[in-house]
Amino acid sequence: MRSVPTHWSKCHTVRTGVAAALVLGLAACGGPTPTPGSDPDSDPSGEGGSGPIELNILDVGGVLAFTQPMIEAYVADNPDLISSVTFQQAPSTELSGLLQAQQESDNLMVDLVLSGSDAIGAGIVNDLWDPISDHEDAIPAMESYTEEAQSIYDAYDGNALIIATEFTGPILEFNPAAVDDPPETAEELLEWAEANPGRFTYPQPPSSGPGRQFLMGLPYILGDDDPTDPENGWDKTWAYLAELDQYVAPYPNSTGSAFENLARGGIDMMASAAGWDMGQRQQGAIPLEFEIGTIEDWNWILAGHFAAIPAGLDEERRDVVLGLLDGMLAESFQVGIYGAQEKIMPGPAIEGVSLEDAPSEVQDAIEQYNRPEYEELFEAAPTAVELPPETMSVMFSRWEREIGS
Repeated sequence: MRSVPTHWSKCHTVRTGVAAALVLGLAACGGPTPTPGSDPDSDPSGEGGSGPIELNILDVGGVLAFTQPMIEAYVADNPDLISSVTFQQAPSTELSGLLQAQQESDNLMVDLVLSGSDAIGAGIVNDLWDPISDHEDAIPAMESYTEEAQSIYDAYDGNALIIATEFTGPILEFNPAAVDDPPETAEELLEWAEANPGRFTYPQPPSSGPGRQFLMGLPYILGDDDPTDPENGWDKTWAYLAELDQYVAPYPNSTGSAFENLARGGIDMMASAAGWDMGQRQQGAIPLEFEIGTIEDWNWILAGHFAAIPAGLDEERRDVVLGLLDGMLAESFQVGIYGAQEKIMPGPAIEGVSLEDAPSEVQDAIEQYNRPEYEELFEAAPTAVELPPETMSVMFSRWEREIGS
């Protein structure tokens, strides 16, 4: 039996078929769902075969925000493979416990997980994934990966598919009415924080992309011995963070709450990321006159948005999911990312796709909220891939032990 936990949120189902392909309906988040193929009655042909499956997708990283319309279109175009799709959302911190419990009880209720690096990394540590590297022949579109997507895929040992990439941060976001001379170096940021206690912060790294990108960016900015080794190569970074800790506002437990505090004037400046900045501007969550800045010697931390297959999925369902994953790297899907979110980050994971490929109305909508300086900034600094999962876990643990406690 495949049931949906009652505490998962925002569940709804899209059914395929001529009349229902574009209809969204609410799906109950508690009732059991029979495993397609386990009962001859589930075969629409009545011949005892398996028939199309009911697909369950769990998003723990906000990935549906820029992929859901294209996934729905894929489902509508493939009714012989997928009869319906249910989208579910849960906090990334709950993913490992949820999947482990299902896998240990042989009651796997999730066919595909969409996530950022945090939950994918935790899944690698806990051996939750069926590695994509074992099924690359079924996803030929991976041959068109951009250099950035390939580097992230390799850093995560092929455990998950990269469906979008993002130049994230670290950047500083501030209210120019309160910060008339924004810091341009790490030392100037420290001096500003000391002169304005409680007016700068960064979100808690274990639960925030901009928070962890601020941490991962500092070793490059400060010239640490080994930016890839937070345990033994970050002496300057940990000393800097400890000194900064004396002056920062309490660390928000999410990026969204940090932006809310910035918007209402509780703080004047925060560590941010390009995608979050654009999204908050687009949603009207922060005033358009708020500005961004960079810190001398920064690197863009390159992040990925992932799709992962839980270990233990039966072969029939896995084959359907692999087909969907190949479809997620199709040019039409990748171009659709721009229209689904109406911002330029995250960007495509395959070569040959750019904003110019999007419809003119999408380009016009993005132009309203984009910052012209981003185009130059994306070219102005080198990139560094996010730390691999085990190393990122070391970074989180040390930050919580020495800084965030």
